[in-house]
Order: sequence, then C-alpha cells, then structure tokens
Amino acid sequence: MQYTLQNLKTIWTNVLEEKDFARRFYINFAFCFVTYIAFAQLVAMNKDRPGVVLNDVVQNMLPPHNFSPFIFLLTYSGIVLFLRYFIYYPKVLYYAFQGFTAIFIVRTILIFLIPLAAPLGQIVLVDPFLDCFVPGSSSELTNDLFFSGHVSDLSFFIFCSPEKWLKYWLTGTACIVGLLLIWQRVHYSADVFAAPFFAYWGYVVFVKNRG
Repeated sequence: MQYTLQNLKTIWTNVLEEKDFARRFYINFAFCFVTYIAFAQLVAMNKDRPGVVLNDVVQNMLPPHNFSPFIFLLTYSGIVLFLRYFIYYPKVLYYAFQGFTAIFIVRTILIFLIPLAAPLGQIVLVDPFLDCFVPGSSSELTNDLFFSGHVSDLSFFIFCSPEKWLKYWLTGTACIVGLLLIWQRVHYSADVFAAPFFAYWGYVVFVKNRG
C-alpha cells in the first residue's frame, strides 16, 4: 500500500460509508477516551492510600534521576508512529482501541487490588499531555504502580504491528522507557516486567485474527 493522503482519504471514505461500522467506531473511540480520562482521575483521587514498599534489587543499583523528558518523548513517539501506520487500517484500529481500553481497565483494577506505595526516592514523572486532560495528574499519580501503563501500551503496539521496522522501533522504545521508569523510581521492576504479559493478553483477545 502507498501511504499517501489521497489513499488515506479514500480508505476512510469507503469505511465510513459502512454506517454500522462507522457508528461502532465512533462509540468505541469515545468509550476508550472517556474511560482513560475517568480512570486516571479515579487513581489520582486515591493518591494518599497506604501501600507496601518493595525492596527492588534493580532499583537499588541505580541512583534516582529525572528522565521525564526522555520518557515523554519516547513514549509519545511510539504512540504517534503506531497511529501513523494504523490510521490506514481502520478496522484493525477499531479492535486496537478495544484492546487498549481493556488493558487499561485491568490495570486500574489491579492498582486497587495490589496496594503498593511509591518506591523510596521516587521522582514524579511529568507528562504535559496527560496534564492537559487531568489537571495536576503528574503530581498526583504516584501510586498507579502495578503494572506499568507506559510499557504495557508500547508492548501492545508491538504485538499489533505487522511491520518489522515498527516492531523494532517500539521494542527498543519499550525497553528504554522501562529501564528509565525503574531508574527514576516511577515503577518497580515487577511493574515493568509484568506489563508485556497483560499487553499480550489484550492483543490475543481483542486484535489477533481480526480486522
């Protein structure tokens, strides 16, 4: 396929002529967006909940350092590249939104079921984009630990992507972001290592063999 604006226009014109799919796509996208914002606010409201501090062997070897700008740039570069590719595949994107939402809901449930406190020496992750939708979230989301949302999102994109170049980029990005999250004390190692398994679950249930 040639990835041109003309092809993109033709693809979306054709797919939106399918009225039933168009309706389901809009509802699906709206549900994904509203769920993400609502659950982020819910977790932010629960910031003072007590929890367990883990003794993380990996973190103990790394002095805390603020990598927020690098984490932000790497994470959103992965999101942009994923959307840039899959915007040409509306039906796959439809199921990807479902999987993304399901993973986020599972993550939110586990955050409440597994009460972990922020790692000692945590440097709060600053996310200007999220702050636009959830004011003050960067300073409030300190106990959204198990499992890592950044790594699960990037891992989910890896599993969905058929192109090798995109898989390689996203894999490298996910590995670097995971390491930086641990190093900055934003997440425990367990949060990062567990994330790809939940991402794979979302891919298998909602995206694999569809579209």
